[in-house]
Amino acid sequence: MPPSGYPIAGFSTLRLEGLEQRSSPEKSELLHSIADDMSATLMCIAQHTEEGTLSTRHIEPIDRVIRIIRDTEVSQRRRLERRVRRLRGMRRWLRHEFRKMVKRAELVSRAWKNKTATLKGNLQALQGEVTVMKRQCEMLQARMEQGEIKETEESTQRKDPNKKDGTTRDQDS
Repeated sequence: MPPSGYPIAGFSTLRLEGLEQRSSPEKSELLHSIADDMSATLMCIAQHTEEGTLSTRHIEPIDRVIRIIRDTEVSQRRRLERRVRRLRGMRRWLRHEFRKMVKRAELVSRAWKNKTATLKGNLQALQGEVTVMKRQCEMLQARMEQGEIKETEESTQRKDPNKKDGTTRDQDS
């Protein structure tokens, strides 16, 4: 016998024993059967209430169960609605943040494209200068090999273009 204050298990409750060992189709069939029994029971109680066999005092426990179910539905619905509002707000915030990130990425991309273009231009200019310097170096080496240019003190002494008397830079010192 259950402790006082606890409802005594009825036929539908006893049918739930061993539920863990049943297959999914068996569980579905059992719960449909219990729901049918509950519906038939509630319809029978309603009919007896209309006929006057049962008074509101008699059906108070059933009304209490129905109120609990209804209130639970309302509180769950409100909780779910709050969660939906919170999730929608989070979605709006995430979309806003995503848009900001995309704008930042576009700005960074543009800046890198500009920087890359500038660096490519600088690289091409430097490569051109290197090519010119290589040619000059090759020409000088060829002229040195042919004897046109002698590596002596005379070749390193050049006339100072600022002096009219024709003296060299070394002679001034």
